[in-house]
Amino acid sequence: AHTDTAGLAARIEAALPDSTVMLGLSAEGVAVAVRRALAQATEWSDYDWQLIHDAPQSPALHMALDEVITAEVAAGLRPPTLRVWEWDSPAVIIGSFQSLRNE
Repeated sequence: AHTDTAGLAARIEAALPDSTVMLGLSAEGVAVAVRRALAQATEWSDYDWQLIHDAPQSPALHMALDEVITAEVAAGLRPPTLRVWEWDSPAVIIGSFQSLRNE
């Protein structure tokens, strides 16, 4: 069966630790982004996902890791990956698909 946004959001929420606090995003927002990114996929289960949830790191290191991991996924060197950021210092990050005016 095809996984809809609500079903995917429920899976994301179920996989997160109870202590997770999501600032500026929601499981539903992540689900929408994933579904858009996987427009070529027939089902969520068509992919072998890797979940990375490490200890807190600096925001700069998180951005560098995302750049490297994205390139590795695009090159077929690693499976599709969902990475949870935990920061060790405050920062404001505006992503490629975000609007500074709307944040």
